[in-house]
Amino acid sequence: MTFKISLGPTLLAILSIALLGCEKSEQQQKNQEPAKSIVASTVVEDAATSSSPLPSSAVPVVSAQAPEILCDKVKVNQWVGFDESAKDAQCKKVESYNIAEYRCAVEKKAFGADFDAIHLLSKDQSIFIYSSMEKCNQAKEIWQSNSPE
Repeated sequence: MTFKISLGPTLLAILSIALLGCEKSEQQQKNQEPAKSIVASTVVEDAATSSSPLPSSAVPVVSAQAPEILCDKVKVNQWVGFDESAKDAQCKKVESYNIAEYRCAVEKKAFGADFDAIHLLSKDQSIFIYSSMEKCNQAKEIWQSNSPE
């Protein structure tokens, strides 16, 4: 009988230690998760007051100091894009556009294409960027076929 009585507190102590260990392990995992970082701290305009069509997940980026154009930590200078705000939109290398401050976001299947685009939005330009000239031309054709003119 004494064996059963002493087993109860021992079992309770073991369970308490196990639960305490699990709780500490869970806290350590939360502390070790990497924090999401913002690529730059300056934005053309505050996303909360912006009336632009970009989703709230748009990543603010400023490239005034650096010659490279980044979106979601991907350098896109050598990628190809067209400016939908231009009268005669042409696919050309992104580095040929004069972009100082911009915001960017990944547009899933932009214009109904079977592939995604990166949308760079600045004060005067709205550029859709693709990894190849072929994809850019295909997306531009879809965009032109849907335009009101």
